Parts: sequence; C-alpha cells; structure tokens
Amino acid sequence: DFSLRRRAQRAHSLPEVASVNGMSSRSAGPWVYIFITGAGFVYNSWADRRRERFNRQQEQLKNQIEWVNRQVADLYGVLVTSFHSTRRAYQHMLNTLTGDGSPDTLRSLVQNDPTGETAEEFRRWQTAVLQPLNRRAAETIMEHADLTDSLAHVPVMLQFVAHVNAYNIVLQRWATGSLDALATTRPGIHYPDELPDIVEGEYIRLKNRQATLLGLQQQTVSRL
Repeated sequence: DFSLRRRAQRAHSLPEVASVNGMSSRSAGPWVYIFITGAGFVYNSWADRRRERFNRQQEQLKNQIEWVNRQVADLYGVLVTSFHSTRRAYQHMLNTLTGDGSPDTLRSLVQNDPTGETAEEFRRWQTAVLQPLNRRAAETIMEHADLTDSLAHVPVMLQFVAHVNAYNIVLQRWATGSLDALATTRPGIHYPDELPDIVEGEYIRLKNRQATLLGLQQQTVSRL
C-alpha cells in the first residue's frame, strides 16, 4: 500500500531532519544542565548579596535606635526633667517671696536684709529644692556628656557643671553661718541661661527621630 510506505519513509527520516536542523535531544542534555546550573548560581549570588544588604540595614537601624534611646533615657530625658522642674520651682519661689515675681526684687530683698525672713526662706529653697535639682543635672552631664551629638553644646554643659559646683561653696558658707555669701546671691561662675532651651530642643529633636526610626505615627512638635 502506497500510503503505508509513505508514512514509514517519513517516520524513518524524522531523526535525520532533527539532526540537520539542530542538535539532537541527546546532545542538548548537557547544555541544558549547564544553563540551569549557571542560572541557579547567578540567582543564589544575587539573593545572598540582597540578604547581606538587608541584614546590614537592619543592624544599622538597630544601632541607631539603641543610640537614640540612650540619648533620650540617659541624658536629655533626665536634663529636660530637671530643668523644667527647676524653672517651675524657681518661679514659684519668686512668686512666693516677692510681690512681682522678679529675680531683681528678690536679690534686693536678700541683700538689704540677709538675716531676715525672706533671706532665710530663699536659703531654704536653694538648699532643699533648687540645688539638688541642679546637682542631679550636673551629675547626668558628667556621666553621659558623650551622648550629645553636638560638640558645640559641651562647653555650655561644662559651664553649668562648674556653676553648680561653685554654688556648693555658697551653701557650705551658709551652713557655717557666713551670710556674706549673699552679697550677690550667685557664685562666681555664671549660670548658662541658654542651656535649658538647648536641652529642650535636643530632647524634642531626638523624640521625633526616635518616632521616625520606630515607624510610629507621631505629630512633630517644636516646644514642650
């Protein structure tokens, strides 16, 4: 039968056509294996580099969060609490001891009558309330000054520490009955008036930074 012979000839010629037009299925096997192996190697290398980059980013983020947490908890959180408490206590003292809440009025009253009731009350406030708060702030600065980001703030902080230590001498004179220390009501080292505002600004900046690093939705504030 002609059709049967034709189909047999066609089937017999197929391998030859495949060999002519391209590589045979046997010869293609090793090349497919090499291609798959190479592609797998490239993908694994890319995935490893991506994983390493992600791990580095996570480690950096962790270090940044830990650093900001230390700044807030060990330095600026303590200082902002101390300075705010001192400000409120100082203003309350002024309002209590003077009629107008003015430090100049209080200074004049104490200088004019260093043994009077106003001077006695002033010394109580300084000894029992204000100086302990200042000592706590000074000790915090001495222990954790390395946590500040700005070297420009360090001299102001050190001036505050020197002021607090100098005031200890004034309190010792009061304790021994030497009231001539009230001639100026201040030690020889000037109190850095700008420090509380610097501390408040840094505290707010760090709290906002902390919220950003933690991915928290928090409204940015500029003042406490």
